[in-house]
Amino acid sequence: LASVAAHQGMANNAAYCASKAGLLGLGRCVALEGAAAGVTCNSISPTWVETEMLKKFIDDEVAQGAPRAEVVAKYEASNPQGKLVQPDEVAGLVAFLVSDAGRAMTMEDFQVNAGSLW
Repeated sequence: LASVAAHQGMANNAAYCASKAGLLGLGRCVALEGAAAGVTCNSISPTWVETEMLKKFIDDEVAQGAPRAEVVAKYEASNPQGKLVQPDEVAGLVAFLVSDAGRAMTMEDFQVNAGSLW
């Protein structure tokens, strides 16, 4: 799993963004090197997903005095679809990519971004 951070910078998060961008390059090489043996390699770059990591960011803002509902609404509003991506939405893509139906999909990065650039 990469992140939209691999495609878009985020102030004060250079190491995170760089490491996610590195995954994209690594994946392209693995896909090429493994292709003859039937190995596929793809990455998925989600935006904010309702996970423990996001919950920690929300909790940190709440601890600073922000109302929880407003903080959650801010993250939801950052996606043009107006909702947070759910873990099962990412999992569904993973399931497809590792299935026989996804055999020809390789060397790609799939953004699960609810329309958001970040």
